[in-house]
Amino acid sequence: MRTALCLIAIWLLINVLFFVAMTPVDESARRPARKNEPHIWR
Repeated sequence: MRTALCLIAIWLLINVLFFVAMTPVDESARRPARKNEPHIWR
């Protein structure tokens, strides 16, 4: 059981790393979106 949990944890970490590495454009797109949110609420 411990080995399976370790494999799942490692798999999730790898997925997160790939998601962050493969989507650098999303980060730049989210920053202005967050800045525009208060303007929309105003």
